Amino acid sequence: MAQIIDRLTAALADRYRIQREIGSGGMATVYLAEDLKHHRQVAVKVLRPDLAAALGSERFLREIEVAARLMHPHILPLHDSGEADGFLFYVMPYVAGESLRARLEREHELPIGEAVRILRDVVDALASAHRHGVVHRDIKPDNVLMSEGHALVTDFGVAKAVSEATGRGQITTAGVALGTPAYMAPEQASADPNIDQRVDIYAVGVMAYELLTGQPPFTGATAQAILSAQVMKAPEPITTHRQTVPPELEAIVMRCLEKKPADRWQNAEELLPSLEALTTSSGGITPTDTRPVTGISAAPIRSKGVLLGTGALVVAAAAAGGFLLFGGGEDLDLDANLLAIAPFDLVAGDERLEDWREGISDIVSRHLDGVGPLSTLSTTVAVNRWQGRAEPASAAALGRATGAGLVVFGTIVGSGPDSARVQATIYDVVAGRVVAETELRESRDRVDRLADSLSLRLANALSAERQFGNVRLSRLGSTSPAAVKAFLRGEQLFRHAVWDSAAAAYEEATGLDSTFALAWWRLGSARGWGAGGDSPGAYRRAGELNHGLPPRDSLLIRITTLYTLQGQYDSAWEANRSEYWRTVRGGVQRYPQEPWMWYALGEAQLHRGVGAEEHPDSAYVAFDRALALDSTMVEPLVHAVEAAMYRDGGIEASRYIEAALATSPGEDARAGWELTRAIVDSGLTGDVLTERLATMSTSAITRAHTNLTHWPGSADAVLAVAAERAERVGISFPLVGTLALRGRLREAAAASGSIWNGYQRAVASSWGALPSDTAQAIFDVALQQIEGNDSDADFLGWYAVLPWLAQQQDTVRLERGLEGIRSGWREAPDSIRRQFTQREGFAWSEAMVAGYLALARGDTAGALDALAQSRFHRFAPVFLNEYLTRARLLAATGRDSEALAILEHGGMGSGIPMAEQALWILERGRIHRRLGNRDEAIRDFSYVAAIWETADDVLQPLVQEARDAVAELTGER
Repeated sequence: MAQIIDRLTAALADRYRIQREIGSGGMATVYLAEDLKHHRQVAVKVLRPDLAAALGSERFLREIEVAARLMHPHILPLHDSGEADGFLFYVMPYVAGESLRARLEREHELPIGEAVRILRDVVDALASAHRHGVVHRDIKPDNVLMSEGHALVTDFGVAKAVSEATGRGQITTAGVALGTPAYMAPEQASADPNIDQRVDIYAVGVMAYELLTGQPPFTGATAQAILSAQVMKAPEPITTHRQTVPPELEAIVMRCLEKKPADRWQNAEELLPSLEALTTSSGGITPTDTRPVTGISAAPIRSKGVLLGTGALVVAAAAAGGFLLFGGGEDLDLDANLLAIAPFDLVAGDERLEDWREGISDIVSRHLDGVGPLSTLSTTVAVNRWQGRAEPASAAALGRATGAGLVVFGTIVGSGPDSARVQATIYDVVAGRVVAETELRESRDRVDRLADSLSLRLANALSAERQFGNVRLSRLGSTSPAAVKAFLRGEQLFRHAVWDSAAAAYEEATGLDSTFALAWWRLGSARGWGAGGDSPGAYRRAGELNHGLPPRDSLLIRITTLYTLQGQYDSAWEANRSEYWRTVRGGVQRYPQEPWMWYALGEAQLHRGVGAEEHPDSAYVAFDRALALDSTMVEPLVHAVEAAMYRDGGIEASRYIEAALATSPGEDARAGWELTRAIVDSGLTGDVLTERLATMSTSAITRAHTNLTHWPGSADAVLAVAAERAERVGISFPLVGTLALRGRLREAAAASGSIWNGYQRAVASSWGALPSDTAQAIFDVALQQIEGNDSDADFLGWYAVLPWLAQQQDTVRLERGLEGIRSGWREAPDSIRRQFTQREGFAWSEAMVAGYLALARGDTAGALDALAQSRFHRFAPVFLNEYLTRARLLAATGRDSEALAILEHGGMGSGIPMAEQALWILERGRIHRRLGNRDEAIRDFSYVAAIWETADDVLQPLVQEARDAVAELTGER
């Protein structure tokens, strides 16, 4: 070593005076030196001798010259470079600060706000480099220096020169880029010669992951093990390691870490705005976007003293049984930064101020959400949990019941003919004392202005108490007093599930202010739950206007937007799907006391669970958690009943029905729930049922039918409700779907209309309920339409026949079908593309047909590979058939556990009843029995035996199989 330093000192003696070694890495050794010409300290990096020999001075200097042209505040500039006595070196300013690596080794993980600022600096530097065509290739904490709070990126051009000279394999095996494998993109790890700026994006994701969690996403005993993981393994969600990371930040990082370059941001300039949106001039996290939430338990459910996160919810539910719905009254741990705004007491019963009672809570709660470290409790929860009068004892009780460490309570009293006076108190439940009190007066018709002033006073009082610094209130999103008043009226109606009236109020609000995002969002929900109308359109409008809103509302709107995008199967579908799951899971981590977050998670698990590896009980548990937080929520009760019907045959449904009736729903909703109870509990059927249906509204019948669709009880009763609904709404599908699920295939085919006609006839024919030549004819006609680019082509009928053609080994038709996709559909007019999917849809469909063709040829492995490349499609029958076929093939080859993983994770929450669902459950029961899962097998076989009790004769052998299996497993006939 002394000899090397002596040689280097002599070689550079005319320009630099080498003082001492200050660091070394896989590629170079760094020396502190004095620049003799400019009388300044510099860092001289000298490449390892073996690298210098392999690289050659010409190539090295050429790459360094490119990097030397980069001028940017966050790029450490290059002063000099050259070759001397066999040494290849480059010279940079000496930075007295430490490297980001040294900081991480000392602190392990960084505060979230600081991590975001550092990442922003690094990405800003990369954006400049990428604009100049320079790719760094070796972004890691070792190559980021910290100087006066700012990040400086070093070593541009060096990694490219070394990698091109020696090859990736030599670098990693020789230990040249020590630690670098942990930051290599999959295409780098695979030695792809055509890497571009997207490898830097991946490395930023790895570094961000490490800054936030204290470790990179992949580690291993050897460089090769790490490289293999980069290519093959999916990173764990950041919140697995650090639950306070905001979902928006996690979404950014996880998108950087996508395996496919096309799924990442395509360059740093594209990524930069997302990071800038998270930073503020004060260096914090913007309250309306993301921020760490301190003091909130990351695991809101307790079981035997052990905290359980969302990943362990199923275990908690299994241990607790019905605890979540009926036992949610225990005191929660207090969160000092969770703020509840109680409904204000109305003094002297002035009816003209009735809307203010909850309206002030609605506005103030939203304004204060995100002030400093505060988050606010859902107004619905606060309203429903509030008991007593506006006094500290009631505030303390509300805090203990909800976990809120701070509670605001107060009174409203009329003051003269035109004014009202509001008194408000902030109570610290943790300390047991009043923090501040305030009083305001305002015109009776300006509740919005009064709430604004009250919010600011409360925020300033809390800021002075907690030293938050500058106060920045979230905004409701409308400056129209009339629109705000209509919106608040809608909120009160929505809380009582009076959806038609709520929708009318929200429509009034959006009519008065077309930019009112919260009103558009709630309008979408009200329409979806009963009012009817363009629900997706309202959601999309809310998503477009989702700027500067309260953090919780903004996150819920984002979740809803991403949920809606799951119905658009275009090039962004996969990316949207990944972001959707990250966002909805992050929501419950960030707001564990928010019932709407748990409801959103249950919605995702029930309706979007296919391919997401969701346990079948997960939706059940998420809905239970929402109800434990707010027992008056009707929305999770609706889905909980649906889940109970096909999950356990309706055993648990009664408790949800009673809970729904206890919420005091609107008249139509109550009638629907009461009819559900009468059929499930009392066996209502026959003429009595017919007479009762004749007196009910269409909305009430729709509610009852939705509740009963998957119930395996009385077929006569359920079909009577379905038939009445179909007649009322003028479409056949409510009846058709119910008939199909019950195995009444011939009746479903005869009753079907519109696009479902071909599908139902194809299923009936394929399953033997109609002549087999019906299926052949449907396929042939559809194929001719497809080949002729006919926009009326029967796509559903075509797909329904594919499994049967494979079973019949009809390779001729399947080959023609595959050619139809590869040729005619690729040239299809826009009308067909809009009806079906875009480019990805063609690729997925091609994989599906190729899979069935391989199966027809007896190539099981080829069929599995091809079907695995297909994805969720527009219509439920497609993915049910695809996933069911894959599961059957796996089971047939002795891979029961893999087959069960498919059948346990999704497929039942499509919302569209069909015969395949019962077949799905039958196959699952068979696998459970082979694996020795007795209780699960009994459950599945019992469901099939009941739901298909009146099925067509062709299905009766399967019904008998299910009955025999139950008898064998229970020992009873």
